Amino acid sequence: MKRADVVMGCLLIGVTGYILYETNFYPSPIVPGAPGPAYFPRGLACTLLLLAVVLFVQGLRAKEEGDTGMRGQVVWKLGCTLILIVTYLALLEIWDTFILTPLLLAPIMVIMGERRIQSIIAVPLIFDLFIYAVFYRIFHVQFPTIYF
Repeated sequence: MKRADVVMGCLLIGVTGYILYETNFYPSPIVPGAPGPAYFPRGLACTLLLLAVVLFVQGLRAKEEGDTGMRGQVVWKLGCTLILIVTYLALLEIWDTFILTPLLLAPIMVIMGERRIQSIIAVPLIFDLFIYAVFYRIFHVQFPTIYF
């Protein structure tokens, strides 16, 4: 995984650079002293940059490991996750966001190795509640929904 970590670290650093470059073209804030439209994307890009650098450094420090047959598991997990995401996006316009989101997150947690049933149930529901409270109620972001 040493080589993959170094390559992904470099790739993510490049993506971050592109994001920071593109946010230079965002309009300036309307209110002087207030954060503008580029504030949030730049914050996420800086966080991504920090994590990419950590991944790159860990890749350089790690010892080369032999192929232990993990590649097949990784491909299977990635394939199942992509199928779940495509299904989620296909059903999003037909069904409710707040019902589909826990139905996406719980299987992904199982695929990624979570075995505690309390976490598999609680985390998607808390995440769904967070999305509802912050984005739907506070920011008034309209989600594809049939109930609210």
